[in-house]
Amino acid sequence: MAKKAPASRWGEFNLAKALFEVAIVAVGVLLALLVDEARQARENRQLAEEAIVAMRAELDDNRWRLVRKLELLHRAYLELEADPARAAQLVADRRNQQVTPSDTAWVMTVETGALRLLSPEERSRYGMVYTANKTYYDILAQEMTYWNGLAAYPADDHSPATLRERDKAILLWKNWANRVALGVCISAARIELALHPQLPREKLWTTCRAYRVTEPPAGMYRGFGLPMPPARSFL
Repeated sequence: MAKKAPASRWGEFNLAKALFEVAIVAVGVLLALLVDEARQARENRQLAEEAIVAMRAELDDNRWRLVRKLELLHRAYLELEADPARAAQLVADRRNQQVTPSDTAWVMTVETGALRLLSPEERSRYGMVYTANKTYYDILAQEMTYWNGLAAYPADDHSPATLRERDKAILLWKNWANRVALGVCISAARIELALHPQLPREKLWTTCRAYRVTEPPAGMYRGFGLPMPPARSFL
C-alpha cells in the first residue's frame, strides 16, 4: 500500500489542529455566554426581589395613610352632624386633610424594568393597587374642594339664605366623604390582597359595600378580619 505523501499528512494535521482550535474557541464563547446569562439571571432575581420588598414596605405604610384619612373623615363627619354651625371652624382647625398614598416604589419598579421580571400574578396584584390610586386622587380632590368650601359659612352668620347654602354645602361634602370612604376601603382591600393573596375577595368586597364614613376605620378592618395597621409618622 502506498504511503501518504508528507504534504498530505501535514495538511491533515493542520486541518485537525484548526478544527480543534475552533472547537476550543466555541466552547470558550459558550461558557462565557452561560456565565453572562447566569450573572444576568442573578441580577434580575435580585432586582425583582428588591422591587417587591420596596413595594411591600410602601404598601404597608400606605395602609396607615388610608386609615388616617378615614379617621379624619369619620370625626369631621360626626362633628358636622352634631353642630353644622362649626363648619368654618372645623376647616380652619384642619380637622380634615388631604392624605394620599405614596407610589415611589411602584414608579421605580416600572422605570428600572423590574416590573417585567415579576410573575404575572405579582404584576396583577401590585398593579391593581397602584393603578387604582388615580381614581382615589380624583375623588379625594373633589371631596377636599367641597370641604374647603365650608369655610365660607362662619358661625356668626345666621341669615336664612346663608344657612340654606351652608346646609346644602355640608350635604354635598358628606356625599363626597362617603365616596372617599368607599374608595379608601377598596384601596385598602387591594393592598391587603397584595400582601395576603389568600384573603377571600368576596369578604373584602362585601365589607366595602357596607362600609360608611359614620363607622370608624376599626369597623372596616373587623370586616376584613384583620388587625388595624399600627399608627406611624408621615415624616
